[in-house]
Amino acid sequence: MTITKYYQYRGDVAELEQRFSGFKRLNVRGHKGWHYWRYASNSRQTLDKMVFFIGKTGYGKSSTVNAISGLPYMATSDVEACTRACQTLEYRVGKHRYLSIADLPGVGEDADRDAEYRQMYRDFLHYAAAVVYLLRVDSRDFAVDLKVIEQLIHDVPGIEKRLLLVVGQCDKAEPISRSQSVTPTMAQHNTIQRKISEVERIFQPHYPVLAYSAATGWHLDVLVGGIVDVLNAV
Repeated sequence: MTITKYYQYRGDVAELEQRFSGFKRLNVRGHKGWHYWRYASNSRQTLDKMVFFIGKTGYGKSSTVNAISGLPYMATSDVEACTRACQTLEYRVGKHRYLSIADLPGVGEDADRDAEYRQMYRDFLHYAAAVVYLLRVDSRDFAVDLKVIEQLIHDVPGIEKRLLLVVGQCDKAEPISRSQSVTPTMAQHNTIQRKISEVERIFQPHYPVLAYSAATGWHLDVLVGGIVDVLNAV
């Protein structure tokens, strides 16, 4: 079976390293966690280490990838789903080797699409070196998220060792601040910590739960560091 990813940009990992020093820790040697990809246009083959961003529609997957890259390569919208295929940004880390940051379609739109995307998730995530599952700080219902993660663990053996749970959109944590500060207020910090504790209790993960804001850049470096840790552990 052939699966296809569509790259929106191709550059060098030095671009990411200039933005986040955590990328300098990325281990680019060896073969574990790397997978061959063949390009349809010229049959050229590369070795890719892939990071996938997944989660419910509208939770900020594309915005997060854009915030990490520093440019709006991925389409975003507050009112409709923009991602229907596997879109990636490719960064060269060595000869014929690329770090691939991928954005998969969001779940939770309707049952038919969720069934379609479950197959897509299953196909792609076998190739994942790291999977970032996005939650929102203002979410109160995790039923869909729990179902998706249970399906992933069933469909993709060992995926829990490559999974990060992250709480995004922390700039929207209550009580919402009207200041222009990047750093959450003390009251918001308390809300964020309560949400992290809630996620740890509900999902009972064996991995850290991270919090950040793509809109303000708060703790994006922490998110990057967590992703690199998973990539290096593969």
